[in-house]
Amino acid sequence: MTLSDEADILILDLGAGTHQSILDFFLLSNQGIVVTSPAVTAVLNAYVFLKNTVFRLMYTIFIKGSPARAYLEKIRKDGSGPQKLYIPKILPEIKKIDRDSYDKFMEHILHFHPRLIMNLIDDPKDGDLAMKIRRSCEEYLDVRIEHLGVMYRDSVQDIALASRLPILLYKPHCVLSQAIYRIADKILESEDENLVLDDKVIDESFQEAGMEAEIDFEAKMEYVEDLLHSGALSMGDLVETVKSQQLEIAKLKKESNFLKLKLSNAMTKGFRP
Repeated sequence: MTLSDEADILILDLGAGTHQSILDFFLLSNQGIVVTSPAVTAVLNAYVFLKNTVFRLMYTIFIKGSPARAYLEKIRKDGSGPQKLYIPKILPEIKKIDRDSYDKFMEHILHFHPRLIMNLIDDPKDGDLAMKIRRSCEEYLDVRIEHLGVMYRDSVQDIALASRLPILLYKPHCVLSQAIYRIADKILESEDENLVLDDKVIDESFQEAGMEAEIDFEAKMEYVEDLLHSGALSMGDLVETVKSQQLEIAKLKKESNFLKLKLSNAMTKGFRP
């Protein structure tokens, strides 16, 4: 008996990081799902993970001894500049020196379209960061990603965890649970994973995720208003919540400025003649 006899869909919850085994498991499907959050480090890590996945795919396809593998090894060892790590710059060179390896890679990458979930967002604008990941993947990796949707930060999840209950059982009608159901429906309705997605389908997935973020935000605000009117949530509780969020935003801004400085310094060193 095989897994295909037992399940229609198999989901593997992979660990964080870019260990070779994690990348290999991710590449078992052309529709691997990357879950990230609006934090600057999380967005950067999502892109880095996808970049490492693409390079892992290259190393898997380009056999040892091939001109394409030798070219990749040379780039990795000589450290001749970060621009050499951009897939659109690498592929033309590989096409010149090793057409067979190039064709095999293009056949695989054509069907490779990872899917994205933006988790722990507080505002519809947080979901816009998904577009930054999309643009980076298209510009630097030549990879198209699909958007599965967003999930808002919700303290109900912490209560559910403390009660050792899945959020879907603890509060099935809350905004977070409905988002999970919605994403699950999209996965179930997925076409053949070997299907090549066109730009129209990808555009629609991002537009739909944006609309869902707006709808969920309105529902979340209505829920807070209901709590205030019912007395279950006092104005003091609301003020404390806002204060804690402001502190978190200030912390994220400092973290963002620190990372921008580090990236700027790294790029300056990398491109120094």
